[in-house]
Amino acid sequence: MTYCLFYSNYRMLLDFPNLVSFYFYKNLGKTPLLETMPLLEIATVRLDYYCDDKCTYGRYDDCGDAECKGCHDYYAPDDYDCVFLEGLTEATDLELLAYSEVYLFNRDLKWCPTFSKLKILILSSWFVAPDLSALTWFLQHAPLLERLTLKLSKVPNNLVETDGSYNPLEQSAASSHLEVVEIKCKYVDEIVLKVLKVSVVLPRN
Repeated sequence: MTYCLFYSNYRMLLDFPNLVSFYFYKNLGKTPLLETMPLLEIATVRLDYYCDDKCTYGRYDDCGDAECKGCHDYYAPDDYDCVFLEGLTEATDLELLAYSEVYLFNRDLKWCPTFSKLKILILSSWFVAPDLSALTWFLQHAPLLERLTLKLSKVPNNLVETDGSYNPLEQSAASSHLEVVEIKCKYVDEIVLKVLKVSVVLPRN
């Protein structure tokens, strides 16, 4: 699904129970509700600038700015807890990319269950915000993860911490299968060093 135009004031429902591969890239409007795909193996998702689920202040509730309409009315009809990520939890190979102001993943992490089959994970800079809470969440909720790739450009600094965030320097991540951590970046800065430190404290068999 590429360059699709979804409603800006209502969430559509996507239900693909027999889908094995899912590609969701640069779509416009509110991100749709995604039902679980039991047969899913590979998924690539990019929430770009044109996604309506974004806030200049990195919030997923009402930021108080009348000019910012993206963070209003987040909840979907029937008060779905998790809008999108839960639909991807059966994947074994997953790539998630997001524009810096998109908050959808930040909120979904609070409600999303474990990625029990995930072995390969690729994340963009969004997931490596300074507190590392989103990145650490994945490390602790993907018990079979073997390979992690981080595509780091400019790490956004406008994100609020993930609710119930974890301190990666005090708590070991859950995966004991992680063998490769690949970091693609132009410069080795403080964030890169923190990511490396997180990988050092991972438990080993």
